[in-house]
Amino acid sequence: MITTSIAAADSDLAALLTAQRAAFLRDGPPSLPDRRTDLARLSGAIVARREQFIQAISDDFGHRSRHETTLLDLGSTLEGIRYLRHHLARWMRPARRRVAIQFQPGSNRVCYQPLGVIGVISPWNYPAALALMPLATALAAGNRVMLKPSEITSRTSELLREMLAELFGPEQVAVVIGDSGVGAAFANLPFDHLLFTGSTPVGRAVLRAASDNLVPVTLELGGKSPAIVEAGSSIEVAARRIAFGKLANGGQTCVAPDYVLVADGGIDSFVVEYARQVGLLYPDIRTNPDYSSIVNQRHFD
Repeated sequence: MITTSIAAADSDLAALLTAQRAAFLRDGPPSLPDRRTDLARLSGAIVARREQFIQAISDDFGHRSRHETTLLDLGSTLEGIRYLRHHLARWMRPARRRVAIQFQPGSNRVCYQPLGVIGVISPWNYPAALALMPLATALAAGNRVMLKPSEITSRTSELLREMLAELFGPEQVAVVIGDSGVGAAFANLPFDHLLFTGSTPVGRAVLRAASDNLVPVTLELGGKSPAIVEAGSSIEVAARRIAFGKLANGGQTCVAPDYVLVADGGIDSFVVEYARQVGLLYPDIRTNPDYSSIVNQRHFD
């Protein structure tokens, strides 16, 4: 029997994908109550393991503020799952479409169907949210899921594996643990869709690998994120918001602002106010227990 934690062998990964696809074809799309039940169970398990996630992520980072984990990883995930459950019935409902006069009195409608087996490769910077939200979304859409979390945050990845193994059978959800070699083999599998969150260079490699099997891919990559301060806006409010977005999680956010565009005549005052806001957000920098570490030496450098 294939377990939910898979070794690096390509044959193991292929066998797991085959088992999930066979189960999907055998059972068909899950019902609305079944999907809502799965989401509710997932939400409850996250709440029950809240302290474990806080500790595991902090250990993986060297230190990570429990408040940031609660707000940015766990809170955002629980709110996302609540949103999925609330809107799922409407999303699943067939949508009527206009019928050309020559085909009347016929009728048209779009019936939304799951794709099958979804592969998810998640990153280290938000190791719970960026693994669990794609998982929850794929389950809401009626799919089976194979998840490859980051090897950089290994404690959190192991916690995800343990939690999901208790909630779902391996034919529905499976967690693949391993290094970059396992990740490369994972990206080469012929999924029905593949989601990747991470760096641009790795995203290019994932897209190349998926293209061999014509697998549709969703890439969420880090990039350049400008913040624009328009003329007449509050410099104080803008500086406070930009400082929070830039520096939360030790600055380890893929869409954190990279640079600021300020209206003519406002640059000097913005620089002064931004420095003041950083000081307010991050006092006592050597002793404050609520600052998050950079995840490892390589990323610090």
